[in-house]
Amino acid sequence: DGITTVTVDGQYLSVPKKDCEFPLESAAFTQYASAIVPVGHDLEGNVHAVGGNLELSPVYWKPWRAGDTIELMVTAKGSPAAGTEVALINGMAEGEDPALKETDSEGRVAFTFEKPGFHLAMVRYADNDDSKEGYYDRRNYTATLYILVTK
Repeated sequence: DGITTVTVDGQYLSVPKKDCEFPLESAAFTQYASAIVPVGHDLEGNVHAVGGNLELSPVYWKPWRAGDTIELMVTAKGSPAAGTEVALINGMAEGEDPALKETDSEGRVAFTFEKPGFHLAMVRYADNDDSKEGYYDRRNYTATLYILVTK
């Protein structure tokens, strides 16, 4: 968690809006990172949200292989986050752009793993209703999910 304030001259400062001489805008930020760690063997099944402000989770979990399709669910404050952009990045594919897709009306999006590797799914959400006078104008959330994909 933290606050970043942008000044009129383009500086990015890690202070509340009230502590800047010429603030342009200020945003609080919260970041969530998650990984599913199966313990034992033959662990597959549905994944349930835990109720965070922004959640990015697979609908179903299994050992992932190249060619498999994963369906992800994005919720913001407990409700489906429809129309939210989700990125899927293969950390082992240098120079490759992330795959970008928008969630449907139920907050779901699907990606097919083209190659094995260490994948990272990422979503961002801006809550313009979360503001604190003199401190920040909105809160930005980021959630990530680590996924290992084998051959």
